[in-house]
Amino acid sequence: MSRQPIFHARQLVGMPAIITNAAIAAMIQLMMEPPIKSTSPANQRLFRPTTRLSGHSNLGLAYRQETGFSLIELMVALALGLALIVVVTSLFFSTQLSARLNFDNGNMQEDGYVAMTTIGRNLMQAGYGNMLTTTTTDFGGVGFKACQKGFKMPLTTDLTCKAHGLPEFLVSYVVDRPKDAKDYNNADCNNFFPLAEKVEGSKPLIVTNRFFLQRNFGEDSPSLYCQGNGEVPAGEDGAQPIMGNVIDMGFTFGVDTKGQYAPTTFYTNTDQVQALPVSAGNKTNWDQVISVKVCLEAHSTNLITTRDQTFTDCHNVRKTVNDKRLYRTFTRTFALRNHAQPTLMEAKNENPQ
Repeated sequence: MSRQPIFHARQLVGMPAIITNAAIAAMIQLMMEPPIKSTSPANQRLFRPTTRLSGHSNLGLAYRQETGFSLIELMVALALGLALIVVVTSLFFSTQLSARLNFDNGNMQEDGYVAMTTIGRNLMQAGYGNMLTTTTTDFGGVGFKACQKGFKMPLTTDLTCKAHGLPEFLVSYVVDRPKDAKDYNNADCNNFFPLAEKVEGSKPLIVTNRFFLQRNFGEDSPSLYCQGNGEVPAGEDGAQPIMGNVIDMGFTFGVDTKGQYAPTTFYTNTDQVQALPVSAGNKTNWDQVISVKVCLEAHSTNLITTRDQTFTDCHNVRKTVNDKRLYRTFTRTFALRNHAQPTLMEAKNENPQ
């Protein structure tokens, strides 16, 4: 089959006379050239050969192909990007909240452990030094006493309770006279040494530690403090905080009313213990206390919760709070060892040789 020219001479009949034979030849030469090629990969996609004309395998026209994203593709990409940002942001805030929650909870647990350890160390020494009979004593002090509303200040020998205030308790025990300035076993709860008389055969050296709740100026919640009877250096405060954000303190007293050196009755109010008569063993009201369960109700410093907190307080009452703080109660029972067993002289009188 013979090849047909793209333009026949007779097809040019009627064209303006301005088109010359030279123009026709140039057009034919342009049509005979191969498609435009480029070494650039991007440009190679832009130029594609046209549909080949029948009978002319090397003829083609170059054209520009449109590339890029359509509007729908852009909208889908934006939607996916926004969804990814929301997920990452939510994960970040959730991780941050969980870290803050664990941090504050850890701080509360550590503070509660320190507070309970300090309280327990004192309660287990309460009344130490009462080494004579049940009718006489060289102790000369109250080993343990608590007040629901706090003590009247300044402290007196009878340790009178107030009508309004926050809970307190007091612990006293005999210590050896310190021979070393660093012998803190004979110091009060703040490592201050009580004043000792420099006379041979003088009264025994007694340490008295008072644990109480106090709210300072500018603070939302009170803190647990301890104040001893040691000699406080100039410029220092005799009362030092043990645990912050303690909003309440509760007690459960195990009382020995039958002289069995074991709790037979339990009281939660200090007035009930104060009203106890002298027992058959000649023990006064607070000397009959064998065990003490101490409860501290505390909350976190930061606002870290996202929902209401429900917990049981120190008085066994269910509470619900919505201030975004974390609430905890710390409870531990301690035996008053010097009340829970007979003294050396009592044991000797009960078991004569």
